Amino acid sequence: MKKEKAVLPFWQIFLMALIVSGGTTMAQQAPSIAIPQFTNDTSLRARQNVCDRYQRYDQGEVEMRQALDGLQLHPVGIPSMRFKLDDAGKIDAVNPGYFIVILDELAKRAGFTWRDSFGTTNRPGANRSFTELLEWGTDYYDVVVGAFDKTLTRLQLGVSFQEGIFDSSYILIGTAEKPSDPSINLWQWLEPFETEVWICIVVTILASGVLYQILDVPTPKQTKQNRKRKPTFNEYRKQQPNNESNQDTDHRGRRSSVSSVAGATEAMYDGAHTIGDGIFLSSLLFTQHFQFVPRTAPSRLFSASMGLWALLISSNYTANLASFFVIENTPTIAIQSVEDAIQNGMAICVWGTSAKAEFMKSKYPQGIFVDVADDHKEMFSAIRNGACAVGVSARANFDFYKDQTSANPDCDMIWVGRVIKHVPAGFGVKADSGKLCSSLINDVLNLHLVDMETDGFIEAAWMDSLSKSHDQNCAAMMSSQMEEASASRSLKEMAGTFLIHLIFAVAAILLFAVTRFYDKYKQMSDKSRQKLRLGVMGSMVAGGVRRQEDAVGANQVPQPPESSQFDMDFEEDQSTSVHHAASATPEAAAIGIDQTAHLEDRLAEMEARLESMEDATRQNQLDNRQYQFDNRQYQLDMEHKLDTLVELLQKQDRNMPSTWDL
Repeated sequence: MKKEKAVLPFWQIFLMALIVSGGTTMAQQAPSIAIPQFTNDTSLRARQNVCDRYQRYDQGEVEMRQALDGLQLHPVGIPSMRFKLDDAGKIDAVNPGYFIVILDELAKRAGFTWRDSFGTTNRPGANRSFTELLEWGTDYYDVVVGAFDKTLTRLQLGVSFQEGIFDSSYILIGTAEKPSDPSINLWQWLEPFETEVWICIVVTILASGVLYQILDVPTPKQTKQNRKRKPTFNEYRKQQPNNESNQDTDHRGRRSSVSSVAGATEAMYDGAHTIGDGIFLSSLLFTQHFQFVPRTAPSRLFSASMGLWALLISSNYTANLASFFVIENTPTIAIQSVEDAIQNGMAICVWGTSAKAEFMKSKYPQGIFVDVADDHKEMFSAIRNGACAVGVSARANFDFYKDQTSANPDCDMIWVGRVIKHVPAGFGVKADSGKLCSSLINDVLNLHLVDMETDGFIEAAWMDSLSKSHDQNCAAMMSSQMEEASASRSLKEMAGTFLIHLIFAVAAILLFAVTRFYDKYKQMSDKSRQKLRLGVMGSMVAGGVRRQEDAVGANQVPQPPESSQFDMDFEEDQSTSVHHAASATPEAAAIGIDQTAHLEDRLAEMEARLESMEDATRQNQLDNRQYQFDNRQYQLDMEHKLDTLVELLQKQDRNMPSTWDL
């Protein structure tokens, strides 16, 4: 079945074509009314008398919406991006601007014309304000086209406004803080939790490790049952040596495992874990690695509770750490309100001749305000150059200029805080209901503007104006930068995590070296330490001999030795060797050499005797271990035979006929 294409209503197609064209179907007109700004010459006044039209409406001859039908309206506008003239001074045919699009639609709906009878004027100078310009313009023209704020002062001056077509709400704008170069932070991983929480976590891990060991101690009955139970294949395999070096040979030449079957069972169920093991397993649980093997019901309940606690803690840590990374990459500004800027003594930029400047200076007399030429390009530049910290702008103006490279090339201007004041803005008309009846013009325009807002024309025209004026998308650019920053962390930002691990790794290496050296020292046999002492004594004897030779070479008269006999006892040999080393005769040198050789022979004899003793001790240990193994096996066999005999007797008792049957 062929799919039918959706057909839009004709009025929607026409409306969209009108918005896109921006009035291109109309001829290009230039201003035809020229009145000097702020003139007092009433003869130049272009404001028309429409009292006759009001009388026709009052008498019911025409409806309100048709009261201006056929009138050639005399509006005045300020050339800008929203009231755009080309280089020839005519209305831009491609993009006339938001205000001209609105005025063209009003003319079409109300039945008046204006393109052949409009004027232009400039912004007020430094000594004038927009309020003065609006008051003068409404007196000399039928309508003053622009985004004029609806304020109490202007209403009191006799200016009337239509339905707001421009959101001129006062907002603070400023530059986002540029992210500084990341620095190495060793403690960045601690930021998700406060110090008190980390203290509680450490205490919980330590206390849980100790408590688990207490709760995991089996009762005597459980211990007895566990010892009787034969280990599983996996338990037995874990206790088996991986190579023959871990096995011993008994006196009959058979290989016997160092750990027997009974030993494997006892190692599994007789308290093999320590408190240190419990604390280590408890700390691993924080990283979601459950390694507990509880043996009792209380320890099982406690380990389940610990698992739930670790799950909740680690989930909160992961979520908070991710949010911290996102917040770090979010553009922020230190000032969030006008009060913050005033309290910190910072300057605030305002459009010096606008109603916003009048409002801010009257409401915040203690503030430091800097006047600029507008509330967009000049204000953006002043904030960026440091002339002021923030600025007060109209919300619609900020939306209009923030995505223009000419005003915001770096996309660093952002809206700060909340709206200061909600202010509608629109065209201005003289409030005159009797002299020239200009109020009729305001009423007719207001009626059609309400219709245009209801059917969505104003919103569509504003969005079309934004799309034509924007040449970049700062929101998408900032979002992309935030995603890239959130997805990838620099080496400096993550260096703290690596350094923490490096510190612990170095500490582990040092601990490994110290423990190995200490274990090696403790395992040093008495034979090796005795050999070390004998080596030192031999060096002393050799040094004595050299001194004897030096003395003979110096023609000194040596003394004969008192004795040249060596006792078989090692202590006498040591004292005698030292005595002869101190003698000063030539024969003493030869005696010292003989003593050194004698000590070496005695050392070899002692080493042989020590090795023989060690072999005997090792053999005794093997025999004792084999005896324990045989005894345990015999005990298990006897228990098995006894159980078999009891079962056999019980079976015979059940099968034996009773005396009653006999």
